[in-house]
Amino acid sequence: MVRDPATLGATQAEPDKYRDLIVRVAGYSDYFCDLTPGLQEEIIARTEQQSF
Repeated sequence: MVRDPATLGATQAEPDKYRDLIVRVAGYSDYFCDLTPGLQEEIIARTEQQSF
């Protein structure tokens, strides 16, 4: 499980390096790179909030 927003941001910057990164989204799992940019940003924001 990724709990680091920096990793998710790196995935957005260089998706080819992180093709195998899977995240849990609303009851299902999906490849982070396959999600829409808006959903990626939402996941990053939620991860940042949970880091505290």
